[in-house]
Amino acid sequence: AEERAQQGEQVVASALEAMQRIRTSSSKISEVISMIDEIAFQTNLLALNAAVEAARAGDAGKGFAVVASEVRSLAKRSADASNDVKKLVEAAHGDVKVGVGLVEQSSAVFGSILTSVNDLSALMNGISQTARGQASDVSTINKEIDGIGTMAHQNAALVEETNAALALTDEQTRSLKEHIARFSFRESGSSEHDHDHDQARAA
Repeated sequence: AEERAQQGEQVVASALEAMQRIRTSSSKISEVISMIDEIAFQTNLLALNAAVEAARAGDAGKGFAVVASEVRSLAKRSADASNDVKKLVEAAHGDVKVGVGLVEQSSAVFGSILTSVNDLSALMNGISQTARGQASDVSTINKEIDGIGTMAHQNAALVEETNAALALTDEQTRSLKEHIARFSFRESGSSEHDHDHDQARAA
């Protein structure tokens, strides 16, 4: 879309340059027409003067009067044609002016479109970068969660080992208490037997 907008802007710029060249050419044509009008006017004056001089010359100037009349007619036709061309050029100049305005508006529109496309492209790039960053953050969080899960399993194993050790300790404690109790009973029985034996000997 951005490339097409740029191409459209280039086409509009080329059309605008062509319009400007046409405007310049029209101005030059108008200058040439003005010169033709001036020449036709001067030729007409000369033809009038020639006709006056031919009339003064009488019969001798009749032929010259005919030529002067033809020259005057030609000058008038040149002036009329020049005037027609001038009107056409002025109309074309007006059309070119309107065309230039439209092309300039089109150029502004394409410029606005290109700016919007660039802004949209920058926005999409920003969204893409943000998405990549979020994906990286999610990956990091997943790794942290995996680490927490591993630690939880390790802690569970340690708890099981601790419980087993406590159970073994309880069993050893009970066994020790039983041994102590048996030992105490034996000591007590031996003392009573010795006391009875001493009393028998005294009797």
